[in-house]
Amino acid sequence: MTTFTDNNDREWRVDVTVGTARDCRRLLEFDICELPGDIEKVGRLRSDDILLADVLYLCCREQCEQRNVTDEQFGRLLCGDVIDRAEDALWDSLTA
Repeated sequence: MTTFTDNNDREWRVDVTVGTARDCRRLLEFDICELPGDIEKVGRLRSDDILLADVLYLCCREQCEQRNVTDEQFGRLLCGDVIDRAEDALWDSLTA
């Protein structure tokens, strides 16, 4: 299980589960299960911060709901170095 800390010093656990993968497919039309082997998808995710924020939100959605953080609020927490650390946490979760 991997984590990152946002700009408000809150820790977020990045959970990549079957449910997360299903939600990414259904809601974003993006298959995160194919990421480790699909260089095109990797490039798309690394070049599109909005897609990355949406994927991360889905990975952290349960925590967001518990903290009453909307997807828009969550996206605002991902700026500067935080988005890089969050992306690293996503990759760690995908390859764990």
